Amino acid sequence: MQKSTRNIPSILLLILLGTMCLLPGLMLLQFDGETLSAAENRSLAALPDIPTDAESLVAWPTRFESFVADHFGFRAKLVRMYNLIHMKAGVSPISRVRVGKDGWLFLEETWLGETNRGAHPFSDRQLENLVESFELRHRYLDSRQKLLVVFPVPDKNSLYPEFLPDSVKIVGPSRFRQFRKAARNAGFHAVDSLLALETAKQNGEAVYYKTDSHWNCRGAWFGYLALMAKIREVGYQGGRILDESEINFNRLEKPHNTDIVHNLLNLSGEFQEPYSFTCNPNMSADIKATRPSDGQSFDYIYSAPPPKEHRSYRRSEPRDRSRVLLYRDSYANAMVPYLIHSFDEVIYAAPTDVMGFDPADVERYDPDLVIYQFVERILIYPPVDDLLRAQPANINPLASSQRAVSNPVQIRNQAGIYQWGEKITFGNQGNSRPYQNGGWTTPATPLVTWTQGANASLAVDFSEINGPVTMRVKIKPLVSPGKLDHQQVRVFVGPENVGEWLVSFNNFHTIELVIPGGLFNPSGKTDIKFALPDAKTPQSLGIGTDLRVVSLAFMSIEFERTGDNDES
Repeated sequence: MQKSTRNIPSILLLILLGTMCLLPGLMLLQFDGETLSAAENRSLAALPDIPTDAESLVAWPTRFESFVADHFGFRAKLVRMYNLIHMKAGVSPISRVRVGKDGWLFLEETWLGETNRGAHPFSDRQLENLVESFELRHRYLDSRQKLLVVFPVPDKNSLYPEFLPDSVKIVGPSRFRQFRKAARNAGFHAVDSLLALETAKQNGEAVYYKTDSHWNCRGAWFGYLALMAKIREVGYQGGRILDESEINFNRLEKPHNTDIVHNLLNLSGEFQEPYSFTCNPNMSADIKATRPSDGQSFDYIYSAPPPKEHRSYRRSEPRDRSRVLLYRDSYANAMVPYLIHSFDEVIYAAPTDVMGFDPADVERYDPDLVIYQFVERILIYPPVDDLLRAQPANINPLASSQRAVSNPVQIRNQAGIYQWGEKITFGNQGNSRPYQNGGWTTPATPLVTWTQGANASLAVDFSEINGPVTMRVKIKPLVSPGKLDHQQVRVFVGPENVGEWLVSFNNFHTIELVIPGGLFNPSGKTDIKFALPDAKTPQSLGIGTDLRVVSLAFMSIEFERTGDNDES
Protein backbone atom coordinates (compact mmCIF):
# COMPACT_ATOMS: atom_id res chain seq x y z
CA MET A 1 0.00 0.00 0.00
CA GLN A 2 2.84 2.36 0.87
CA LYS A 3 4.60 1.58 -2.43
CA SER A 4 1.51 2.36 -4.53
CA THR A 5 1.08 5.64 -2.64
CA ARG A 6 4.64 6.65 -3.52
CA ASN A 7 3.80 6.14 -7.23
CA ILE A 8 0.92 8.62 -7.22
CA PRO A 9 3.10 11.76 -7.90
CA SER A 10 4.78 9.98 -10.81
CA ILE A 11 1.44 8.94 -12.26
CA LEU A 12 0.06 12.47 -11.90
CA LEU A 13 3.18 13.87 -13.56
CA LEU A 14 2.79 11.45 -16.48
CA ILE A 15 -0.87 12.40 -16.85
CA LEU A 16 0.05 16.11 -16.82
CA LEU A 17 2.80 15.63 -19.41
CA GLY A 18 0.50 13.55 -21.60
CA THR A 19 -2.23 16.16 -21.42
CA MET A 20 0.21 18.92 -22.32
CA CYS A 21 1.37 16.93 -25.34
CA LEU A 22 -2.13 16.01 -26.51
CA LEU A 23 -3.94 19.28 -25.84
CA PRO A 24 -2.50 21.33 -28.75
CA GLY A 25 -3.41 18.53 -31.14
CA LEU A 26 -6.88 18.05 -29.67
CA MET A 27 -7.54 21.76 -30.10
CA LEU A 28 -7.28 21.23 -33.88
CA LEU A 29 -10.74 19.66 -33.58
CA GLN A 30 -12.05 23.18 -32.91
CA PHE A 31 -10.87 24.43 -36.34
CA ASP A 32 -13.65 26.67 -37.69
CA GLY A 33 -12.40 27.09 -41.25
CA GLU A 34 -10.78 30.48 -40.64
CA THR A 35 -7.61 30.83 -42.75
CA LEU A 36 -6.93 34.58 -42.47
CA SER A 37 -4.61 35.80 -39.74
CA ALA A 38 -5.03 39.53 -39.15
CA ALA A 39 -2.26 39.44 -36.58
CA GLU A 40 0.26 37.95 -39.02
CA ASN A 41 -1.15 39.77 -42.07
CA ARG A 42 -1.23 36.58 -44.13
CA SER A 43 -3.39 33.60 -45.11
CA LEU A 44 -2.99 30.47 -43.00
CA ALA A 45 -2.90 27.03 -44.54
CA ALA A 46 -6.35 25.51 -45.09
CA LEU A 47 -7.40 22.02 -44.05
CA PRO A 48 -6.70 19.92 -47.17
CA ASP A 49 -9.49 17.94 -48.76
CA ILE A 50 -9.48 14.14 -48.70
CA PRO A 51 -7.28 12.92 -51.59
CA THR A 52 -9.22 11.75 -54.62
CA ASP A 53 -6.36 10.84 -56.97
CA ALA A 54 -2.68 9.93 -56.95
CA GLU A 55 -1.47 13.51 -57.38
CA SER A 56 -3.50 14.89 -54.47
CA LEU A 57 -2.49 11.87 -52.35
CA VAL A 58 1.21 12.68 -52.85
CA ALA A 59 0.64 16.35 -51.97
CA TRP A 60 -1.65 15.68 -48.99
CA PRO A 61 0.99 15.01 -46.26
CA THR A 62 2.83 18.27 -47.00
CA ARG A 63 -0.39 20.28 -47.06
CA PHE A 64 -1.64 18.67 -43.83
CA GLU A 65 1.70 19.39 -42.16
CA SER A 66 1.35 23.06 -43.16
CA PHE A 67 -2.20 23.08 -41.77
CA VAL A 68 -1.09 21.64 -38.40
CA ALA A 69 1.82 24.10 -38.19
CA ASP A 70 -0.58 27.03 -38.70
CA HIS A 71 -3.41 25.89 -36.40
CA PHE A 72 -2.05 23.82 -33.46
CA GLY A 73 -3.31 24.79 -30.02
CA PHE A 74 -1.90 27.90 -28.31
CA ARG A 75 -0.05 28.81 -31.52
CA ALA A 76 -1.04 32.49 -31.41
CA LYS A 77 0.05 32.84 -27.78
CA LEU A 78 3.32 31.05 -28.44
CA VAL A 79 4.03 33.20 -31.49
CA ARG A 80 3.29 36.33 -29.46
CA MET A 81 5.56 35.15 -26.62
CA TYR A 82 8.34 34.31 -29.09
CA ASN A 83 8.07 37.73 -30.72
CA LEU A 84 7.95 39.56 -27.39
CA ILE A 85 11.07 37.82 -26.05
CA HIS A 86 12.99 38.72 -29.16
CA MET A 87 11.82 42.33 -29.16
CA LYS A 88 12.69 42.79 -25.49
CA ALA A 89 16.18 41.57 -26.40
CA GLY A 90 16.34 44.12 -29.21
CA VAL A 91 16.24 41.52 -31.99
CA SER A 92 13.53 41.33 -34.64
CA PRO A 93 11.74 37.96 -34.68
CA ILE A 94 10.76 38.30 -38.36
CA SER A 95 12.65 39.31 -41.48
CA ARG A 96 10.12 42.01 -42.45
CA VAL A 97 10.97 44.23 -39.46
CA ARG A 98 14.26 45.90 -38.52
CA VAL A 99 14.79 47.06 -34.95
CA GLY A 100 16.47 50.45 -35.01
CA LYS A 101 17.99 52.63 -32.35
CA ASP A 102 16.01 54.08 -29.41
CA GLY A 103 13.04 51.75 -30.05
CA TRP A 104 12.44 52.79 -33.67
CA LEU A 105 11.02 50.07 -35.93
CA PHE A 106 11.50 50.00 -39.70
CA LEU A 107 9.69 48.02 -42.35
CA GLU A 108 12.13 45.74 -44.13
CA GLU A 109 11.86 44.34 -47.61
CA THR A 110 14.28 44.48 -50.48
CA TRP A 111 13.96 48.28 -50.41
CA LEU A 112 15.58 48.91 -47.00
CA GLY A 113 18.25 46.29 -47.61
CA GLU A 114 18.94 47.38 -51.18
CA THR A 115 17.19 50.23 -53.00
CA ASN A 116 16.61 52.70 -50.17
CA ARG A 117 20.17 52.53 -48.89
CA GLY A 118 21.62 53.02 -52.36
CA ALA A 119 22.86 49.46 -52.92
CA HIS A 120 20.60 48.91 -55.92
CA PRO A 121 20.17 52.29 -57.65
CA PHE A 122 18.36 52.98 -60.90
CA SER A 123 20.38 52.38 -64.01
CA ASP A 124 20.47 55.35 -66.37
CA ARG A 125 17.93 53.63 -68.60
CA GLN A 126 15.58 52.72 -65.73
CA LEU A 127 15.55 56.30 -64.48
CA GLU A 128 15.04 57.59 -68.00
CA ASN A 129 12.08 55.23 -68.51
CA LEU A 130 10.46 56.42 -65.26
CA VAL A 131 10.84 60.08 -66.17
CA GLU A 132 9.56 59.43 -69.71
CA SER A 133 6.52 57.65 -68.25
CA PHE A 134 5.43 60.67 -66.20
CA GLU A 135 6.20 62.98 -69.11
CA LEU A 136 3.92 60.86 -71.30
CA ARG A 137 1.12 61.04 -68.74
CA HIS A 138 1.65 64.79 -68.41
CA ARG A 139 1.35 65.29 -72.19
CA TYR A 140 -1.73 63.08 -72.36
CA LEU A 141 -3.52 65.06 -69.64
CA ASP A 142 -2.30 68.40 -70.96
CA SER A 143 -3.83 67.57 -74.35
CA ARG A 144 -7.15 67.29 -72.52
CA GLN A 145 -6.59 70.55 -70.63
CA LYS A 146 -6.01 68.72 -67.36
CA LEU A 147 -3.11 69.07 -64.94
CA LEU A 148 -0.89 66.34 -63.51
CA VAL A 149 1.01 66.73 -60.23
CA VAL A 150 3.33 63.86 -59.21
CA PHE A 151 3.52 63.43 -55.44
CA PRO A 152 6.30 61.04 -54.28
CA VAL A 153 6.55 60.48 -50.51
CA PRO A 154 9.72 59.26 -48.74
CA ASP A 155 9.84 56.18 -46.57
CA LYS A 156 10.55 56.67 -42.88
CA ASN A 157 14.17 55.58 -43.19
CA SER A 158 14.88 58.44 -45.62
CA LEU A 159 13.69 60.99 -43.07
CA TYR A 160 15.08 59.38 -39.92
CA PRO A 161 18.29 57.63 -41.03
CA GLU A 162 19.89 58.42 -37.67
CA PHE A 163 17.68 55.76 -36.07
CA LEU A 164 18.51 52.98 -38.53
CA PRO A 165 20.40 50.02 -37.06
CA ASP A 166 24.15 50.00 -37.61
CA SER A 167 23.70 46.98 -39.89
CA VAL A 168 22.04 49.21 -42.52
CA LYS A 169 24.83 51.09 -44.25
CA ILE A 170 23.98 53.93 -46.64
CA VAL A 171 26.25 53.33 -49.63
CA GLY A 172 24.84 55.78 -52.18
CA PRO A 173 21.80 57.77 -53.28
CA SER A 174 18.50 55.92 -52.98
CA ARG A 175 16.14 55.50 -55.92
CA PHE A 176 13.91 58.11 -54.32
CA ARG A 177 16.68 60.69 -54.28
CA GLN A 178 17.65 59.80 -57.85
CA PHE A 179 14.07 60.38 -58.99
CA ARG A 180 13.77 63.56 -56.92
CA LYS A 181 16.84 65.02 -58.62
CA ALA A 182 15.73 63.96 -62.12
CA ALA A 183 12.21 65.37 -61.60
CA ARG A 184 13.54 68.91 -61.07
CA ASN A 185 14.29 69.31 -64.77
CA ALA A 186 11.71 66.90 -66.20
CA GLY A 187 8.66 67.67 -68.29
CA PHE A 188 6.12 67.19 -65.49
CA HIS A 189 5.30 68.80 -62.13
CA ALA A 190 6.54 67.03 -58.98
CA VAL A 191 6.18 67.87 -55.29
CA ASP A 192 9.39 67.97 -53.23
CA SER A 193 7.80 66.37 -50.18
CA LEU A 194 11.17 65.36 -48.73
CA LEU A 195 12.21 69.01 -48.39
CA ALA A 196 8.89 69.91 -46.71
CA LEU A 197 9.12 67.03 -44.24
CA GLU A 198 12.79 67.63 -43.45
CA THR A 199 11.99 71.29 -42.73
CA ALA A 200 9.14 70.28 -40.41
CA LYS A 201 11.42 67.81 -38.64
CA GLN A 202 14.10 70.48 -38.16
CA ASN A 203 11.42 72.69 -36.58
CA GLY A 204 10.77 70.02 -33.95
CA GLU A 205 7.77 68.32 -35.56
CA ALA A 206 7.27 64.55 -35.18
CA VAL A 207 6.09 63.62 -38.68
CA TYR A 208 6.39 59.81 -38.78
CA TYR A 209 5.40 57.12 -36.34
CA LYS A 210 8.16 55.50 -34.32
CA THR A 211 6.63 51.99 -34.57
CA ASP A 212 4.66 52.23 -37.84
CA SER A 213 5.75 52.27 -41.48
CA HIS A 214 3.75 55.45 -42.30
CA TRP A 215 3.79 59.13 -41.56
CA ASN A 216 1.32 60.24 -38.88
CA CYS A 217 -1.46 62.71 -39.68
CA ARG A 218 0.81 65.57 -38.61
CA GLY A 219 3.35 64.53 -41.22
CA ALA A 220 0.50 64.15 -43.72
CA TRP A 221 -0.42 67.78 -42.96
CA PHE A 222 3.00 69.05 -44.03
CA GLY A 223 2.83 66.82 -47.09
CA TYR A 224 -0.58 68.31 -47.87
CA LEU A 225 0.77 71.86 -47.62
CA ALA A 226 3.63 71.02 -50.00
CA LEU A 227 1.17 69.44 -52.43
CA MET A 228 -1.19 72.43 -52.38
CA ALA A 229 1.73 74.84 -52.85
CA LYS A 230 2.81 72.94 -55.97
CA ILE A 231 -0.78 72.88 -57.27
CA ARG A 232 -0.94 76.66 -56.99
CA GLU A 233 2.53 77.01 -58.48
CA VAL A 234 1.53 75.18 -61.68
CA GLY A 235 -1.51 77.43 -62.12
CA TYR A 236 -4.47 75.47 -60.79
CA GLN A 237 -6.75 77.81 -58.85
CA GLY A 238 -9.53 75.36 -57.96
CA GLY A 239 -10.25 74.44 -54.37
CA ARG A 240 -8.70 76.19 -51.38
CA ILE A 241 -5.77 75.64 -49.02
CA LEU A 242 -6.84 74.92 -45.45
CA ASP A 243 -5.43 76.94 -42.59
CA GLU A 244 -3.87 75.13 -39.62
CA SER A 245 -6.46 76.75 -37.34
CA GLU A 246 -9.14 74.70 -39.14
CA ILE A 247 -7.67 71.40 -37.90
CA ASN A 248 -7.68 70.19 -34.30
CA PHE A 249 -4.28 68.54 -33.77
CA ASN A 250 -4.12 66.53 -30.56
CA ARG A 251 -1.37 64.22 -29.41
CA LEU A 252 -2.58 60.83 -28.16
CA GLU A 253 -1.33 59.58 -24.83
CA LYS A 254 -2.99 56.15 -24.94
CA PRO A 255 -1.34 53.15 -26.65
CA HIS A 256 -1.77 53.09 -30.41
CA ASN A 257 -1.60 49.82 -32.34
CA THR A 258 0.52 50.45 -35.41
CA ASP A 259 0.90 48.33 -38.52
CA ILE A 260 4.31 46.94 -37.55
CA VAL A 261 3.45 46.21 -33.91
CA HIS A 262 -0.09 44.93 -34.51
CA ASN A 263 -0.10 43.42 -38.01
CA LEU A 264 3.43 42.07 -38.28
CA LEU A 265 4.64 41.42 -34.72
CA ASN A 266 1.27 40.50 -33.11
CA LEU A 267 2.25 42.55 -30.05
CA SER A 268 -0.70 44.89 -29.60
CA GLY A 269 -0.48 46.87 -26.37
CA GLU A 270 3.17 45.99 -25.69
CA PHE A 271 4.79 49.10 -27.19
CA GLN A 272 3.89 52.75 -26.66
CA GLU A 273 3.73 54.86 -29.82
CA PRO A 274 4.84 58.36 -28.79
CA TYR A 275 4.00 60.13 -32.05
CA SER A 276 0.28 59.46 -32.45
CA PHE A 277 -2.05 62.34 -33.24
CA THR A 278 -5.68 62.96 -34.02
CA CYS A 279 -6.12 65.55 -36.75
CA ASN A 280 -9.78 66.42 -37.12
CA PRO A 281 -11.24 69.32 -39.11
CA ASN A 282 -13.27 71.68 -36.95
CA MET A 283 -15.37 73.01 -39.83
CA SER A 284 -18.63 71.46 -41.00
CA ALA A 285 -19.55 70.53 -44.55
CA ASP A 286 -22.14 68.29 -46.16
CA ILE A 287 -19.83 65.80 -47.87
CA LYS A 288 -21.05 62.51 -49.32
CA ALA A 289 -18.68 59.52 -49.52
CA THR A 290 -19.77 56.97 -52.12
CA ARG A 291 -18.37 54.05 -54.10
CA PRO A 292 -18.72 54.95 -57.80
CA SER A 293 -19.04 51.34 -58.96
CA ASP A 294 -22.39 50.75 -57.23
CA GLY A 295 -23.37 53.97 -55.44
CA GLN A 296 -22.80 52.52 -51.95
CA SER A 297 -22.64 55.38 -49.43
CA PHE A 298 -20.53 55.55 -46.25
CA ASP A 299 -21.50 57.40 -43.09
CA TYR A 300 -17.95 58.07 -41.92
CA ILE A 301 -16.35 60.35 -44.49
CA TYR A 302 -12.79 60.52 -43.12
CA SER A 303 -11.75 56.94 -43.93
CA ALA A 304 -9.99 55.92 -47.14
CA PRO A 305 -11.25 53.04 -49.29
CA PRO A 306 -9.57 49.61 -49.44
CA PRO A 307 -6.46 49.48 -51.66
CA LYS A 308 -8.08 48.63 -55.03
CA GLU A 309 -11.43 50.33 -54.46
CA HIS A 310 -12.43 53.77 -55.75
CA ARG A 311 -14.31 56.25 -53.56
CA SER A 312 -15.77 59.67 -54.30
CA TYR A 313 -15.99 62.46 -51.69
CA ARG A 314 -18.32 65.20 -52.95
CA ARG A 315 -19.65 68.38 -51.39
CA SER A 316 -23.42 68.70 -51.66
CA GLU A 317 -23.05 72.45 -52.19
CA PRO A 318 -20.12 73.00 -54.58
CA ARG A 319 -18.02 76.15 -54.38
CA ASP A 320 -16.11 76.10 -57.67
CA ARG A 321 -16.79 72.57 -59.06
CA SER A 322 -13.15 71.57 -58.60
CA ARG A 323 -12.68 67.84 -59.19
CA VAL A 324 -9.51 65.89 -58.38
CA LEU A 325 -8.57 62.32 -59.28
CA LEU A 326 -6.03 60.97 -56.80
CA TYR A 327 -4.01 57.85 -57.60
CA ARG A 328 -2.69 56.82 -54.24
CA ASP A 329 -1.38 54.22 -51.82
CA SER A 330 -1.88 53.93 -48.05
CA TYR A 331 0.09 57.12 -47.37
CA ALA A 332 -2.85 59.13 -48.72
CA ASN A 333 -5.19 57.67 -46.07
CA ALA A 334 -4.14 60.28 -43.49
CA MET A 335 -4.79 63.07 -46.01
CA VAL A 336 -8.51 62.35 -46.49
CA PRO A 337 -9.69 65.03 -43.98
CA TYR A 338 -7.53 67.70 -45.62
CA LEU A 339 -8.25 66.97 -49.28
CA ILE A 340 -12.02 66.51 -49.07
CA HIS A 341 -12.38 69.91 -47.38
CA SER A 342 -10.15 71.53 -50.01
CA PHE A 343 -11.95 70.51 -53.23
CA ASP A 344 -15.57 70.06 -54.25
CA GLU A 345 -14.94 66.45 -55.27
CA VAL A 346 -12.01 64.11 -54.68
CA ILE A 347 -11.92 60.61 -56.17
CA TYR A 348 -9.56 58.22 -54.40
CA ALA A 349 -8.43 55.64 -56.96
CA ALA A 350 -5.68 53.07 -57.43
CA PRO A 351 -4.17 51.84 -60.70
CA THR A 352 -4.72 48.20 -61.61
CA ASP A 353 -0.97 47.76 -62.01
CA VAL A 354 1.56 49.06 -59.48
CA MET A 355 2.90 52.32 -60.94
CA GLY A 356 0.28 52.04 -63.68
CA PHE A 357 -2.03 54.60 -65.27
CA ASP A 358 -5.43 54.02 -66.87
CA PRO A 359 -6.81 56.71 -69.23
CA ALA A 360 -10.25 55.15 -68.76
CA ASP A 361 -10.30 56.66 -65.24
CA VAL A 362 -9.68 60.10 -66.73
CA GLU A 363 -12.53 59.63 -69.21
CA ARG A 364 -14.85 58.26 -66.51
CA TYR A 365 -14.33 60.95 -63.86
CA ASP A 366 -13.31 63.94 -66.05
CA PRO A 367 -11.12 65.60 -63.36
CA ASP A 368 -9.50 69.04 -63.64
CA LEU A 369 -6.45 67.81 -61.76
CA VAL A 370 -4.80 64.38 -61.43
CA ILE A 371 -2.52 63.77 -58.43
CA TYR A 372 -0.26 60.72 -58.67
CA GLN A 373 0.95 59.87 -55.16
CA PHE A 374 3.28 56.97 -54.37
CA VAL A 375 5.66 56.03 -51.56
CA GLU A 376 9.39 55.50 -51.98
CA ARG A 377 9.33 51.70 -51.69
CA ILE A 378 7.16 51.43 -54.82
CA LEU A 379 10.12 52.52 -56.94
CA ILE A 380 11.25 48.90 -57.17
CA TYR A 381 8.47 48.50 -59.77
CA PRO A 382 8.72 49.84 -63.33
CA PRO A 383 6.02 52.20 -64.65
CA VAL A 384 3.19 50.59 -66.62
CA ASP A 385 1.75 52.62 -69.51
CA ASP A 386 0.36 49.86 -71.73
CA LEU A 387 -3.17 51.27 -71.69
CA LEU A 388 -2.04 54.78 -72.45
CA ARG A 389 0.24 53.75 -75.31
CA ALA A 390 -2.52 51.57 -76.75
CA GLN A 391 -4.87 54.50 -77.31
CA PRO A 392 -5.92 54.59 -81.01
CA ALA A 393 -4.60 57.54 -83.02
CA ASN A 394 -8.06 59.06 -83.45
CA ILE A 395 -8.49 59.13 -79.65
CA ASN A 396 -4.98 59.91 -78.53
CA PRO A 397 -3.57 63.16 -79.96
CA LEU A 398 -0.14 62.15 -78.69
CA ALA A 399 0.08 59.14 -81.00
CA SER A 400 2.64 60.80 -83.22
CA SER A 401 4.98 61.42 -80.28
CA GLN A 402 4.61 57.95 -78.77
CA ARG A 403 6.16 54.65 -79.62
CA ALA A 404 3.95 53.03 -82.28
CA VAL A 405 1.85 50.04 -81.30
CA SER A 406 2.43 47.67 -84.16
CA ASN A 407 0.81 44.60 -82.65
CA PRO A 408 -3.00 44.93 -82.60
CA VAL A 409 -3.35 42.51 -79.66
CA GLN A 410 -1.79 45.21 -77.46
CA ILE A 411 -4.87 47.40 -78.00
CA ARG A 412 -7.25 46.75 -75.17
CA ASN A 413 -10.49 45.03 -76.09
CA GLN A 414 -12.95 46.81 -73.83
CA ALA A 415 -15.57 44.09 -74.36
CA GLY A 416 -13.21 41.30 -73.22
CA ILE A 417 -15.53 38.58 -74.58
CA TYR A 418 -13.87 35.18 -74.78
CA GLN A 419 -14.28 33.18 -77.98
CA TRP A 420 -14.44 29.44 -77.34
CA GLY A 421 -11.34 27.77 -78.74
CA GLU A 422 -9.26 30.93 -78.34
CA LYS A 423 -5.90 30.53 -76.64
CA ILE A 424 -5.11 33.47 -74.38
CA THR A 425 -1.38 34.04 -74.78
CA PHE A 426 1.02 36.03 -72.63
CA GLY A 427 4.17 38.07 -73.14
CA ASN A 428 4.52 41.37 -74.95
CA GLN A 429 3.25 39.77 -78.15
CA GLY A 430 0.32 38.00 -76.51
CA ASN A 431 -3.37 38.82 -76.36
CA SER A 432 -3.90 38.52 -72.59
CA ARG A 433 -3.97 42.21 -71.73
CA PRO A 434 -7.76 42.69 -72.19
CA TYR A 435 -8.39 39.95 -69.62
CA GLN A 436 -5.80 40.89 -67.00
CA ASN A 437 -7.37 42.24 -63.83
CA GLY A 438 -4.39 42.94 -61.60
CA GLY A 439 -1.35 41.06 -60.35
CA TRP A 440 0.72 40.84 -63.55
CA THR A 441 4.14 42.17 -64.46
CA THR A 442 4.87 44.18 -67.57
CA PRO A 443 6.24 41.45 -69.88
CA ALA A 444 9.80 41.83 -71.11
CA THR A 445 9.73 38.84 -73.48
CA PRO A 446 7.42 37.89 -76.37
CA LEU A 447 5.85 34.75 -74.87
CA VAL A 448 5.81 34.94 -71.06
CA THR A 449 4.21 37.12 -68.36
CA TRP A 450 5.01 36.62 -64.67
CA THR A 451 2.48 37.12 -61.90
CA GLN A 452 3.24 39.96 -59.50
CA GLY A 453 2.42 39.88 -55.80
CA ALA A 454 0.34 37.39 -53.86
CA ASN A 455 -2.62 37.36 -56.27
CA ALA A 456 -3.15 37.47 -60.03
CA SER A 457 -6.56 37.58 -61.66
CA LEU A 458 -8.32 37.52 -65.01
CA ALA A 459 -11.75 38.97 -65.84
CA VAL A 460 -13.28 36.95 -68.67
CA ASP A 461 -16.70 37.33 -70.30
CA PHE A 462 -17.89 33.85 -71.30
CA SER A 463 -20.89 33.08 -73.47
CA GLU A 464 -23.24 30.08 -73.63
CA ILE A 465 -22.20 28.15 -70.54
CA ASN A 466 -24.47 25.22 -69.73
CA GLY A 467 -22.13 22.85 -67.97
CA PRO A 468 -18.56 22.24 -66.81
CA VAL A 469 -15.64 24.11 -68.33
CA THR A 470 -12.08 22.75 -68.57
CA MET A 471 -9.35 25.30 -67.95
CA ARG A 472 -5.81 24.57 -69.20
CA VAL A 473 -2.88 26.73 -68.07
CA LYS A 474 0.69 26.47 -69.31
CA ILE A 475 2.94 27.72 -66.51
CA LYS A 476 6.34 27.51 -64.89
CA PRO A 477 6.96 28.22 -61.17
CA LEU A 478 9.62 30.28 -59.45
CA VAL A 479 11.51 27.60 -57.49
CA SER A 480 15.00 27.14 -56.07
CA PRO A 481 16.14 23.72 -54.75
CA GLY A 482 16.54 23.79 -51.00
CA LYS A 483 15.12 27.30 -50.68
CA LEU A 484 11.73 27.17 -52.36
CA ASP A 485 10.73 23.73 -53.62
CA HIS A 486 7.27 24.55 -54.95
CA GLN A 487 4.66 27.25 -55.48
CA GLN A 488 1.32 26.74 -53.80
CA VAL A 489 -1.56 27.91 -56.01
CA ARG A 490 -5.20 28.30 -55.02
CA VAL A 491 -7.66 28.88 -57.86
CA PHE A 492 -10.84 30.87 -57.28
CA VAL A 493 -13.75 31.44 -59.64
CA GLY A 494 -15.60 34.35 -58.10
CA PRO A 495 -15.53 33.67 -54.34
CA GLU A 496 -15.33 29.86 -54.73
CA ASN A 497 -12.09 27.92 -54.28
CA VAL A 498 -12.16 25.42 -57.13
CA GLY A 499 -8.70 23.89 -56.91
CA GLU A 500 -5.27 23.91 -55.29
CA TRP A 501 -1.93 22.95 -56.85
CA LEU A 502 1.63 22.49 -55.67
CA VAL A 503 3.67 23.43 -58.72
CA SER A 504 7.28 22.23 -58.52
CA PHE A 505 8.32 21.15 -62.04
CA ASN A 506 10.77 23.86 -63.13
CA ASN A 507 9.73 24.05 -66.75
CA PHE A 508 6.64 24.99 -68.70
CA HIS A 509 3.91 22.36 -68.43
CA THR A 510 0.13 22.23 -68.72
CA ILE A 511 -2.27 21.79 -65.79
CA GLU A 512 -5.98 21.15 -66.29
CA LEU A 513 -8.85 21.96 -63.98
CA VAL A 514 -12.55 21.25 -64.48
CA ILE A 515 -14.75 24.08 -63.21
CA PRO A 516 -18.51 23.72 -62.55
CA GLY A 517 -20.45 25.82 -65.04
CA GLY A 518 -22.70 27.28 -62.35
CA LEU A 519 -19.83 29.36 -60.96
CA PHE A 520 -19.51 31.54 -64.07
CA ASN A 521 -21.28 34.88 -64.35
CA PRO A 522 -23.94 34.41 -67.07
CA SER A 523 -24.38 38.14 -67.71
CA GLY A 524 -20.90 39.65 -67.46
CA LYS A 525 -17.29 39.03 -66.63
CA THR A 526 -16.17 36.20 -64.36
CA ASP A 527 -13.23 36.84 -62.05
CA ILE A 528 -10.66 34.02 -62.06
CA LYS A 529 -8.05 34.51 -59.35
CA PHE A 530 -4.81 32.69 -58.61
CA ALA A 531 -3.81 33.08 -54.94
CA LEU A 532 -0.02 32.70 -54.63
CA PRO A 533 1.13 32.62 -50.98
CA ASP A 534 4.68 31.47 -51.87
CA ALA A 535 5.52 34.44 -54.14
CA LYS A 536 9.08 35.71 -53.61
CA THR A 537 11.62 38.01 -55.24
CA PRO A 538 14.11 36.11 -57.43
CA GLN A 539 16.89 38.08 -55.76
CA SER A 540 15.93 36.72 -52.33
CA LEU A 541 16.47 33.20 -53.70
CA GLY A 542 19.81 34.06 -55.28
CA ILE A 543 18.35 34.00 -58.81
CA GLY A 544 19.51 37.21 -60.45
CA THR A 545 18.73 40.74 -59.25
CA ASP A 546 14.97 40.98 -59.95
CA LEU A 547 13.25 42.73 -57.01
CA ARG A 548 9.68 42.02 -58.09
CA VAL A 549 7.60 39.59 -56.03
CA VAL A 550 6.68 36.84 -58.49
CA SER A 551 5.37 33.28 -58.43
CA LEU A 552 4.34 31.83 -61.81
CA ALA A 553 5.33 32.48 -65.41
CA PHE A 554 2.27 32.16 -67.67
CA MET A 555 2.59 31.20 -71.31
CA SER A 556 -1.07 30.50 -72.15
CA ILE A 557 -4.51 29.73 -70.77
CA GLU A 558 -7.55 28.37 -72.57
CA PHE A 559 -11.07 27.24 -71.75
CA GLU A 560 -13.06 24.42 -73.33
CA ARG A 561 -16.72 23.65 -72.91
CA THR A 562 -17.25 20.03 -71.91
CA GLY A 563 -20.22 17.74 -71.54
CA ASP A 564 -23.48 19.69 -71.80
CA ASN A 565 -21.64 22.68 -73.26
CA ASP A 566 -20.90 21.00 -76.59
CA GLU A 567 -22.91 22.39 -79.44
CA SER A 568 -24.92 19.86 -81.43
